[in-house]
Amino acid sequence: MISKDIVVKLNTGLQARPAYELVNIAQKYSSDVCIEICNRKINCKSIMGIMSLGLAPNSTVTVIVDGSDEKELLDELSRFLEDE
Repeated sequence: MISKDIVVKLNTGLQARPAYELVNIAQKYSSDVCIEICNRKINCKSIMGIMSLGLAPNSTVTVIVDGSDEKELLDELSRFLEDE
């Protein structure tokens, strides 16, 4: 299991379209992945869960990944979330 604190740099935060893109990235991998913020842990493969967070730009989240392709998944999610 690996984790990383990430500042969400997306201009719109994690609203509908970026949330959908994040879920699509997560679903390409076999590892389990979740986002944690304010003691809430949300499965990154759940569009409703991600949208329920309502993350604004510059929010800091912890991404936790566990599985055989965890490093690749964490790297791709980091690039996506930190893209301005």
